[in-house]
Amino acid sequence: MPPGLRPGQALAANDGHELFYTTTVNNYISRLAHLGVIEVNGEDAASFLQAQLTSEIDQLADQQSQFSAWCNPRGRVIANFIVTRSGSHYFLIIPVDLIETICKRLKMFVLRARVSILNRTDEYGCLGVYTDDALTNIDQLVNWDYSAIKVTIPQYPARTILISARNEMPSLLSGMAAHGIEIVEVYRWQLLDIQTGVPWIYPTTSEQLLPQELDLENTGALSYNKGCYPGQEIIARLHFRGQVKRGLYTGQFKSRDSIPVPGMKLFTGAKTRSIGILINSVRESADNIASLAVINIDAAGKQTMVLEDGGVFHPFPRH
Repeated sequence: MPPGLRPGQALAANDGHELFYTTTVNNYISRLAHLGVIEVNGEDAASFLQAQLTSEIDQLADQQSQFSAWCNPRGRVIANFIVTRSGSHYFLIIPVDLIETICKRLKMFVLRARVSILNRTDEYGCLGVYTDDALTNIDQLVNWDYSAIKVTIPQYPARTILISARNEMPSLLSGMAAHGIEIVEVYRWQLLDIQTGVPWIYPTTSEQLLPQELDLENTGALSYNKGCYPGQEIIARLHFRGQVKRGLYTGQFKSRDSIPVPGMKLFTGAKTRSIGILINSVRESADNIASLAVINIDAAGKQTMVLEDGGVFHPFPRH
């Protein structure tokens, strides 16, 4: 989202239409059913994650969080996460659709390390809290007599994820509602992700994109100063040689039809060649679908872009 734009303001699209962000509730909480939790613990948990993920895990202090990703040896992103530390335990917040795959693949690299990798999604769920007052202290909103973990979204102080035991979610939600935090549908949270350029990888986009193409360096998920991790050599070479040819764009579809799914290809108007791939989408009004897409930088803004099903995509200028 361009700097200075807030929910409720309009942004002119390339074709002259206006996109209205419809998140008008100022303080709200929603169930993030699309996100789950992986727990990594053990004596070697920090060093294990440091050697696998793209961010500086060894700089993560207790009760802090950061964006991160896991790549294959070709430098393509298998999955991305929000990582938070609670003592010697690390929790990875990730789309539910990838949890089983990531748990199994990560365990293949444990070898002799003293690390446990656990799928906690059956036990814990995620709640997203947004408040337009960045100074609001969530501790003052509820009586913290349950086992929720607060995860502040890096770079976005108005947003917090609560990792809560599922049997405690109803009381947590009612406690928030009693303090004026409205319970809303998940699309409002997902719309914030799209507005602020926070992409999420799903099975249909896994292992297809470089972290730079997803703009992960701007969320602090990508370090060029740490030691080796899968794909690090390719990722660093592209960075230092300036050879990244695709980038992440926010945009919209004018459509009342079904929401396009991640992984759908974008083409030129004549559908002669693919120039991008759809990452995430959410309906923001009856007529508009907001989306994130990775697009060839030299094609953005110069050509009409259409999905496989014919929907026209209007990207906004990169900021």
